[in-house]
Amino acid sequence: MPDHPLPFHLVLALLSTGLYFGGLAYFKLAADGMPPLRGDRPHRLAAALLGSRLWATGAVVLGGGATVQVAALTGLTPVEAQPMFLAGLAVLLVFAVPILGERLGLREWGCVLLLAAATLLFARDASFGAPLGAATFRTRRGPRRPAPRASWRWCCPRCSRRR
Repeated sequence: MPDHPLPFHLVLALLSTGLYFGGLAYFKLAADGMPPLRGDRPHRLAAALLGSRLWATGAVVLGGGATVQVAALTGLTPVEAQPMFLAGLAVLLVFAVPILGERLGLREWGCVLLLAAATLLFARDASFGAPLGAATFRTRRGPRRPAPRASWRWCCPRCSRRR
């Protein structure tokens, strides 16, 4: 894996979240047009879901989002992809407020601000290719090396006596 993520994989990570939330928006639109469904009538439930083109489209779009996410994670570490996945929540706002007609209250907008702050902190911490805390360390002279692994047996004096 390269030291820095490819921009293509970053775009895929953002696109995957957008597709996934797009599929969920299709599910909501399909549910609004369906009669009330109950789980104790599985045949009726399956007939209503499979007979709805909106629901089927949502399933395809959601599956596409999951597939694109797998493609994005082939070129990114989860730490590098996390800011892009969080930034994809902005796509959810675009779907929820103007398209689905959801009204957000003060608490929900506060959560949006917290998610935006979390996205910025994740992006700052990931810094794409820099050493991450205890995952790697740099010696005074020489390249980065993996940090020494701590064995579960050596977590405390009591555990180190049991071999």
